[in-house]
Amino acid sequence: MPKLIEYNVRFGDPECQ
Repeated sequence: MPKLIEYNVRFGDPECQ
């Protein structure tokens, strides 16, 4: 899932906060 990885890198995975 390259899109999910890019999202985590750009937004820092806000759902994980």
